[in-house]
Amino acid sequence: MVTAPVVAEQAAVSEAERAHVTACARGIVARADVVRVGWSRYRGRPALAVALSSPNDDLVDAYYGQGPGCDLVALVGGGPLDAEVQPGPPFRSLAEARRAALAAREGFVTSWALERDDEGEGRWAYRFDIDAEGRMHAVFVDALSARPLRAEARSAPPPSPEPRPPEAPPPAAAPPSPAPAPKRPPPPHDPWGVQREPADPPSSSPPSSVPPRAPREPAILPPSPTPLTMPKARRDPG
Repeated sequence: MVTAPVVAEQAAVSEAERAHVTACARGIVARADVVRVGWSRYRGRPALAVALSSPNDDLVDAYYGQGPGCDLVALVGGGPLDAEVQPGPPFRSLAEARRAALAAREGFVTSWALERDDEGEGRWAYRFDIDAEGRMHAVFVDALSARPLRAEARSAPPPSPEPRPPEAPPPAAAPPSPAPAPKRPPPPHDPWGVQREPADPPSSSPPSSVPPRAPREPAILPPSPTPLTMPKARRDPG
């Protein structure tokens, strides 16, 4: 359904204008509710727009010109297209014109409009936008006789993008492994047979107030005593 923006300089609608156009549009769609009334433009022409909603959720916009009478400018519709639309004499009903359009071009009606045909010397015509196997066609039907006038091929609407599947979240990073503890060097070899403790590795912690340990002095072993030589026993000659 095509709707036009509200005209800024004529945005205010008086109660008299609202009541007048509501009465003009009330009988177009059977059992319809008026959902909006406001100034708008249709093909550059200022018009009072009345938005109607049928019980089947069909949407119809009726555009009227400025004047005391019901000066119809256009009807534009969309939705499931099940509503009973009767613009009144001298126009044929929407159902008659739709049957004629589908007989001329089979397909699915996506939208319609009742307006003056620019190529038909200003005569009133229904225009149906029909989707025929992916190809769009505009079929024009005479609004006074329900006779098909012509069909125009139009470019197909762009296909709607397919929804993308949600992306999987990235795998969580493994926690860093702890740094290996520094290996203590083997104790140095002491020729005196004393095993010394290796020095502690330097620490990154602040220095403590405890004084450092003094290095050990190598132990000096006393010399081994000289073994005593026992005199040999003298043997008496027998």
